[in-house]
Amino acid sequence: MILLMRNTVSEFVPGCDHTVVRLDEALAVLIARRVIASQAVRLADESVAELRYWDANPICVGSPDPKTEESIEEVLDSGDGWAVLEDDALGSFVPGETDCSQMVVSAGDPPSVAWSYRAGSEPVRTCDVPLDALSRRLGKPLGNALKAVT
Repeated sequence: MILLMRNTVSEFVPGCDHTVVRLDEALAVLIARRVIASQAVRLADESVAELRYWDANPICVGSPDPKTEESIEEVLDSGDGWAVLEDDALGSFVPGETDCSQMVVSAGDPPSVAWSYRAGSEPVRTCDVPLDALSRRLGKPLGNALKAVT
């Protein structure tokens, strides 16, 4: 499965409108562990808004081609800027490399996950994905890994 997200900070990176992260059980468990850690840090210091981890590399995806743009954008609009899709749902998207990738975990209410990275020399950040909604959309077994922290 893949998590497709609209990028919120990409105005200076033409052609990098979306980010894809491949979701598997190991990544779902890693996200859940990091949310638990971020909640513990937030209990100790309420001013902590988010924690950043240097891994879980996303793939920067360029703008969709005209044949798929409408359907991908409709899916993202109905899902608050993100969607869980099957691996083959990206059609002709061509992934690009990213640098300085970070998983961004928020301990807020509800907890969420996002990714931040560089495409070329410019910073890019995805929309925040609430973990409770992500666990519901993933279903079993991936969603079970996240349910414990939502």
